Amino acid sequence: MRQQAILIVDDDRSIRTLIRTLLLREEFVVDEAAGGIEALQLIAGNQYDAVVLDLMLRDVSGADVIARMIESAPRLAPVVIISAGSEAMLDAVNSPVIRAKLRKPFDISDLVDAVHEALGNGSGSGARKNYPPKRVADARR
Repeated sequence: MRQQAILIVDDDRSIRTLIRTLLLREEFVVDEAAGGIEALQLIAGNQYDAVVLDLMLRDVSGADVIARMIESAPRLAPVVIISAGSEAMLDAVNSPVIRAKLRKPFDISDLVDAVHEALGNGSGSGARKNYPPKRVADARR
């Protein structure tokens, strides 16, 4: 069986590293992009099963990444949004590809659950490892 592939898009290297570590423990194949342009290049050349996407990127906004994915991708990967932005900012971003929205700081188990649910694995299936409740600190810009 093919391992599921996840793309992490966040301009904060420490957040990408943390999410990568969590998803590798879940036995996913993981790629990283430090910005929206890099993410779109990776999406054009690879098939991802899900994308973990920060809304507030320095080069292209997460909302623009989603819009361009919809325009160009024949098969859309489900998206889990993460953002330090306000609830209003998260609420303003809507698309059928978005499966979950998490505000930074987020609980690591909530992120892992959201990825599994976006993939249709469901957290109740016993698919994910057990994580103690820990909050990820908000990335300072």
